[in-house]
Amino acid sequence: MTAYEKLTKCYECVKSKIDFEPKVALVLGSGLGDYANSIDVKYTLSYKDIEGFPTSTVEGHKGCLLYTSPSRRDAQ
Repeated sequence: MTAYEKLTKCYECVKSKIDFEPKVALVLGSGLGDYANSIDVKYTLSYKDIEGFPTSTVEGHKGCLLYTSPSRRDAQ
């Protein structure tokens, strides 16, 4: 399976599990994960629930996508 096919498989899986279309993605790097504690999370999707998506092995990494609506924009 090509990298593109793997990505497409993950995308389709995520798309099937949410009933909205995110407009903005915010990727939090090392040390910024606590920001997620300060926002109103509407939906959480564990990496384990995304077919073909690698799970995090980094200690302290929550291993999930968080969906919220800051500033009237959907964010992931």
